[in-house]
Amino acid sequence: MNNWQVDLFTGLQSSTNMQDVLDVTLKCIKPLGFDYCSWRSLLPLPMAAKKIVTLNSYEDDIAAREAKGDYLDTPLSRHCAHSMEPFRWQGKTSEDWYQQIPDMAEEYFGWGRRGGWAQSLVTGTDMYSLLWVDSCDVLSLRDLEHVDFRMQWVATAVLSYMNKIKMYPD
Repeated sequence: MNNWQVDLFTGLQSSTNMQDVLDVTLKCIKPLGFDYCSWRSLLPLPMAAKKIVTLNSYEDDIAAREAKGDYLDTPLSRHCAHSMEPFRWQGKTSEDWYQQIPDMAEEYFGWGRRGGWAQSLVTGTDMYSLLWVDSCDVLSLRDLEHVDFRMQWVATAVLSYMNKIKMYPD
């Protein structure tokens, strides 16, 4: 096991709440070029209004809108609701996701966010937890490929711990 893995698991094991898990996550992702991290859990009940639980390493309009569910109809959210394959974006206006939601993407860019990476843990139909990380910088495909393996480790561990704390709080 590498030092970063030991640091990740040691930090997660000493976490007593979701904020602790997010703080450990932020420490792990900063050396990879990411500045922010967020976690979302979407539960399908009640059916008329899905329940959204979010936690972010920042407080701004993006966090407030995320908590209200304003970002559930985005390429990232649609992908992560049905697939546990990572979703990556460089932070360029030429990308497909940007072309699908240009107004929302410009708002995102306006908050100083550019490239990012996300992965979900799908636990049932319309039930998933999602970890995503953002960078203030545009990321090259090489940058994203370089961190992909490590981010998959981080996401799997973080999502598991978040779900454990969510289901079995002290």
